[in-house]
Amino acid sequence: MRGLGTMDQATALRMCMTGPNIRATGIPLDFRRAHPYSVFPELDFDIPTRNEGDCLARYLVRIDEIKQSLRIIDQCLHQMPDGPIMAKLPRLLRPRPGRAYAAVEGPRGQYAAYVISDGTDQPFRMRIHDPSFIHLQSVGTLMPGHLIADAMAVMASLDPIMGGVDK
Repeated sequence: MRGLGTMDQATALRMCMTGPNIRATGIPLDFRRAHPYSVFPELDFDIPTRNEGDCLARYLVRIDEIKQSLRIIDQCLHQMPDGPIMAKLPRLLRPRPGRAYAAVEGPRGQYAAYVISDGTDQPFRMRIHDPSFIHLQSVGTLMPGHLIADAMAVMASLDPIMGGVDK
């Protein structure tokens, strides 16, 4: 996997990569730090990066992220207050009228939702941004010069979920 499907920083930015795929090129972009939400500003964790930009770097970044996830889980367990942890939510959520955008850092990159609501339980318009669709488009730029047999390793290193591609 070393040297296979190499992507530089400029290409990763041009292709709108997020998550481990952009961090494998050396760009420490993580939405938990860039746009803090929830309890992430209170937690101590590193943003793993590699500089090679190849399939091996994408794999190693994901392994390093598992270690950081364990650090985050450990801190959350120690800081969690005693008592009930389930929120009381109504069976049906009705968003306020207007527009809303929210994004979180997922295991594959930025997951986001854009909703236009008229105040009912059915949104007027909704768009889900899944990183798998964005990352899958880069296969065409990563494959030239490689064998057809290498396509599986390149695609697997991007970690797409086909159920997210159609969003």
